[in-house]
Amino acid sequence: LRQLPVPAILLDRKIPAPIDSVCTDHFSGALQATEYLLQLGHRRIGLITLSEHALPGRERRRAFSQAHAARGVTVNPK
Repeated sequence: LRQLPVPAILLDRKIPAPIDSVCTDHFSGALQATEYLLQLGHRRIGLITLSEHALPGRERRRAFSQAHAARGVTVNPK
């Protein structure tokens, strides 16, 4: 990528290479949203996101599970 004739950056990707990247904090965003819904008393919250193969999907799922665990609420995998 560094040899391209135009500037290049990675979006939401982290690779072991000297390439600049811009990443969204998917974990914090999903955590805040899930905590907010749980605080309102919601217990049947659906999460629609990318697969575990993509960083955003992994981070969102981890935050979703963590928010539920912090409140002692079981996540329904359905």
